[in-house]
Amino acid sequence: MFEKMKLKKKIKLLEREVSMGDSQAMYELAMIYLDGTVIKKDEEKAIKLLKQAANEGNLQAKTYLVSNKIMNSAIIGAKAVSDIIQTIHN
Repeated sequence: MFEKMKLKKKIKLLEREVSMGDSQAMYELAMIYLDGTVIKKDEEKAIKLLKQAANEGNLQAKTYLVSNKIMNSAIIGAKAVSDIIQTIHN
């Protein structure tokens, strides 16, 4: 119970950070929506947040989207793959 309350507070904080354009918060909130344990699972909202985070340069979001073949834009998908490969080689 306490853990669930703690996570709900974290969600409120993440939502505020998302509204300020924080790509890491977008990624973290998307993962919470995908999990569906604390709040109702919402894949559509999660994918929207992941794409937004990826467009902001978040490597975790890019990796998730590419690995799950969710990127539907060839340009964004190619850029994401390029960024991932570059990060691995650096």
